Amino acid sequence: MRKSNADNTILFIEKKKEFENSKDNQNDHKITIKDKNAEIISLSSYKRLKFKRNHFKKEHNINIDKSKLKKRAFFIIILVLFLLILASTVLKQNSYSEVPSNKFVAQSSEINKSDTSAYKSIIKRVVGKYTNANTISISELHKNGNLVYAQGYFNVPNEGKVNYDLILQNNSPTSLIINGNEYIK
Repeated sequence: MRKSNADNTILFIEKKKEFENSKDNQNDHKITIKDKNAEIISLSSYKRLKFKRNHFKKEHNINIDKSKLKKRAFFIIILVLFLLILASTVLKQNSYSEVPSNKFVAQSSEINKSDTSAYKSIIKRVVGKYTNANTISISELHKNGNLVYAQGYFNVPNEGKVNYDLILQNNSPTSLIINGNEYIK
């Protein structure tokens, strides 16, 4: 066995010299850097930086359960809607004016005969203008302050009676409603 390994022996003294020569040759090589502000980091420093980056990522990487996130979002939406509804009801309650009960005064809703004929002619003219109807009947006419309310009907061929509501303010029409459509606003 010794004879078979005799040709394969390693001469340590020669290997040591080769190793020292290779170290000297390595120092002769110059590293060229394209960027003047670049910095050369040794391998051990790079490994430390890499470890710190990975450790920082692992430490701050929070796994959020999607079902919990959905529940929180749903809860927040419900809470916001509840607050909006509550705020709107409070604002509506504050917007209604409180009428003191001792300031009501009884007034007559009757219209005298001379005013009735004037109102009837205004009503027939206004309703006739929007409907092109010839026969306009007034079934109810009453007054509340400076507003006059009129209800009635007019005939449409092949349809029958069509009802209307009219409001006059200071002898001029402010609202005419026929079949749920308002023609004067």
